[in-house]
Amino acid sequence: MSSGFPVHSYFKREVGQLARAQLRLDLTSQLPRPTSQAALNGVRYEKKVLSLLSKTYPNRILPGPVLHFEDHGHRSRALPDALLFSPDFRACCVVEVKLRHTGDAWHQLNKFYFPIVRSALPWARVCGLEITSQYDPYQILPQQVSFVESAAQAFETREAF
Repeated sequence: MSSGFPVHSYFKREVGQLARAQLRLDLTSQLPRPTSQAALNGVRYEKKVLSLLSKTYPNRILPGPVLHFEDHGHRSRALPDALLFSPDFRACCVVEVKLRHTGDAWHQLNKFYFPIVRSALPWARVCGLEITSQYDPYQILPQQVSFVESAAQAFETREAF
């Protein structure tokens, strides 16, 4: 393992044993209203990335999907930034857009979104993709990192973030 800082996440939601999960195609989430300049910059970047993904993969991307789930008897929802499907729709890539690379994206994808998406779409292989403007190589994540040149290449990665 290389030297650097261990992963830290401000995102603390995790799911346990899911009773059910459902992708709601009739709903979409909205980007949050920014409360600071940093948040405004992040929302602008996310809008730009989601717009480009929608133009590049118009029939395979769901920006702002809503997933309802039940965990330990509590109903809740998950709002990933986007779901990108493979050309044959047998795989689903959960996309998380961050202005700056932190441990949050890894934690959100692996501990929260992946179990929910796997439960909602049991027929799909689920992978993840962090799209970031500023990557920090000194952030040590719990698994190997793979760099891709296009979002579609995320489907080719195995056991990497």
